[in-house]
Amino acid sequence: MKKLFICLLAITLLNGCTSSSLTNSRDQSAVSNIENTNKAELNLNAFKDTTNPQVKKSTTGICHEIGSTYYSRTKNFTPYNSIDDCLNSGGRLPLR
Repeated sequence: MKKLFICLLAITLLNGCTSSSLTNSRDQSAVSNIENTNKAELNLNAFKDTTNPQVKKSTTGICHEIGSTYYSRTKNFTPYNSIDDCLNSGGRLPLR
């Protein structure tokens, strides 16, 4: 859904289109779905760097910062921009 949003946003910006200028009903539906998406979620998650995030929250809920012992070993994770964001999402610091 996030990749779809980014693609549609890029196409819309490049073409100078708005939801009122689109004639294809599928395009209008996609724009409508994007407009109805939780904007806070989009701001926090859509543009995160998922290849090298500042913090990785593992599937077990542990927040690993860049340079920490298990950061490079953590493969299944949710990316966060800061340790505070990760902790506020219910994560915890590693014990080591």
